[in-house]
Amino acid sequence: MSTSNLISESERTGSPGNQESLREVLDFLVTEEQLGVTLVSAAIKNAPGTPSEAFLPVLRNGVTTEYHHVQALKEAGGKPLTTKYWFPDAALDNGGIGIFETLEVIETIEISLYLIGVSAFASRGDDFGARLCAEAMGTEAVHRALVRFAQGELGKEIGPPNDVGFENYDWPTLGAKEMTAVTPEIVVFIISTNDYPVALNKTLDAAGELAWKAPYTKEVDDMMKVLEGSGRTVLWLGAPVLGDTKQNDAIKELNAVEKEVAKKHPKVVYFDTYALFADADGKYSTTVTDADGKTITARSGDGVHLTMDGANYLARAVFKVVDAQCKVAAQAVTGVTKATIQTPGSTQVAPGSGGSGGNVGTTPPATGSNTATTSPPTATTSAPATSPPATTSAPATTAAPPATTKAP
Repeated sequence: MSTSNLISESERTGSPGNQESLREVLDFLVTEEQLGVTLVSAAIKNAPGTPSEAFLPVLRNGVTTEYHHVQALKEAGGKPLTTKYWFPDAALDNGGIGIFETLEVIETIEISLYLIGVSAFASRGDDFGARLCAEAMGTEAVHRALVRFAQGELGKEIGPPNDVGFENYDWPTLGAKEMTAVTPEIVVFIISTNDYPVALNKTLDAAGELAWKAPYTKEVDDMMKVLEGSGRTVLWLGAPVLGDTKQNDAIKELNAVEKEVAKKHPKVVYFDTYALFADADGKYSTTVTDADGKTITARSGDGVHLTMDGANYLARAVFKVVDAQCKVAAQAVTGVTKATIQTPGSTQVAPGSGGSGGNVGTTPPATGSNTATTSPPTATTSAPATSPPATTSAPATTAAPPATTKAP
């Protein structure tokens, strides 16, 4: 099967949910890959005379393979959500370590998206689509290792620059670091969907209990302690209902453990995401009824991930709980966008945030704010359309953003 047949084949043989899931995956992937091509092209242009000049071979290799990914994804049916990308000056960092930190974040996002792609295509038995995503993901993993190596060579303490064995985190260590750096009033934390294999293990311990329960309970308890610190509120989101019966049974066991541990922590509020997405009988459903009484498709065709509408549905439900304590809506200032803070190495930025690390605004505010630290570049870059970008120049530029726009 050629790549040009992936979506059309899905329309002939797949369910509507599968078709939507595949389109979303391909659209997000080609958009993210074009962003990478655009940024790396700009980095190549700016490299002469900067620390990144020593790594031009890495950048040139990266922009070529990323471009090949763009073309393959388009042939597979992916349609970019945008072809114009705006980067704050800090993303390029004058050719310093910052450009490679930015690229590490981009590569990690791409790896995560390709992982989703592998699952989405594999779930409908599409070996070719799954292989396309797996091969591209392997390339992105190499790119991530290369940009981590570049950071180490430029003086950043990164530890071994090699790639990871699996996409995971030492959550307690990362959480403790974040709580110190951000000092939030309230923490919203969601985990455990990818933990379902833990509960599939039916091995018993010496006491006749499931062997996984005691260590998993301790891990949950340790994480809650880290997040709540000396008394902050923690909103712990359980995993949603899953489409696969075996996986879903495992998720119910994990959720039960987390809910029970939360009872021992007065500042931890357990949020029942499972019930939020389950139907009236407590079973998996691809649709939910939103606050306006409309039926929306909340789940992707793989039976695991949320659609954008589903993510918004969850966000609104969570916001009600957060707003009850923090009075966020009452503090809103018209025309001013609060900044989001993304941890370097995290895998996803909220749609529309427009940033890849540090303080970034969810949208460039119409007027200046106290979070502004840089000015926008003189032009917005566009993704190349039909041919690989030159390795010594950035893609064609378009009109500059409005004069009042400032980088958050």
